[in-house]
Amino acid sequence: MEQMMILLETSKKALIYIQVLFKTLISGFCFWLHFLFRECFRSEVLFLCSDFLSQLSAQAIH
Repeated sequence: MEQMMILLETSKKALIYIQVLFKTLISGFCFWLHFLFRECFRSEVLFLCSDFLSQLSAQAIH
């Protein structure tokens, strides 16, 4: 009976550790996705701005 209680406590602790691990992994993955999209968006915006500026300068020359 005592072994069952020890096993139950150990499995409860293991479940808590697994939940914390999954929450950490999911939040880390979401942060990574956010960072990736932010970097891609920033580079896309810079590309569009430089393209727009080059078009303006080309129109100013002609």
